[in-house]
Amino acid sequence: MGDFGRDTAVSGADGVYAAQLNDDWEIWGPNGGYVAAIALRAAGAESRFVRPANCAVQFLGVAAFDEVTCTVEIVKQTRRAEVIRVMMTQGERVILQLNCWAVADDLLDKRHVHAEMAHLPPEHVPTILEHFEAAGVEPGDGPPFPFWNNFEQRPTEFIIDWENRGVLAPEWATWMKFDPVPHTDDPWIEAGRVLLLADIGSWPAAHRAFDPSTEQGFIAPSLDVACHFTDLDTTEWLLADHVSPASRDGLMGSTSSIWSADGRLLASGVSQLIVTPTPSN
Repeated sequence: MGDFGRDTAVSGADGVYAAQLNDDWEIWGPNGGYVAAIALRAAGAESRFVRPANCAVQFLGVAAFDEVTCTVEIVKQTRRAEVIRVMMTQGERVILQLNCWAVADDLLDKRHVHAEMAHLPPEHVPTILEHFEAAGVEPGDGPPFPFWNNFEQRPTEFIIDWENRGVLAPEWATWMKFDPVPHTDDPWIEAGRVLLLADIGSWPAAHRAFDPSTEQGFIAPSLDVACHFTDLDTTEWLLADHVSPASRDGLMGSTSSIWSADGRLLASGVSQLIVTPTPSN
């Protein structure tokens, strides 16, 4: 099991930061949202402001579980905000590019709410183990990748017989709690946590729209993820709510909203997946 705060930490100064990728966050290699969160931490280490307003990440290569270098540049600076660019490399390979706005904490606090969480709060949603117990089914050997061991999960929908599920609505919503430390008071760590959740549900939502008999023929890695942070006062349980509204011509779109346990919209996200044949096809 990984520790998100520890495993996304960076060290360095003056625009150059290093981090060590931890294989507790593996899904076919380092999870993209986890790697993006490290780049966001590097932006925070260089910024003179206390919180990010947004970020946009382009995934440019798959990293190995080794050290990465983040080169950070302040592109534009004003009294209340700045634009930060991060290039992450591993040796000669470029892994990703991140751009974000960072902002001051004394902006005018004008509020409105025109969004409502569509799911029950976490205390009313069973855990995965509780779903299995209710169905009288043994849970098996655990998740297929180490990444999923970093969370407690409360899925809003759970299908016991996954192999015979049929075609479903392309939606995926799950309450997730990071273990062993689910929450901190550092806005840059919490923004990274939210960014990871905005990335992780794109494929789980999109591939539900296709017949299970065809899903072994293709994969759809993420090209990018972008996140607008509305509120970084996070809670221990966070809802990742993803929808894939359409796919066509080799691309799958996905939108997400990340919610607090008390029903506040923390962030809105968007990502694009590119459909490719599996290596054996």
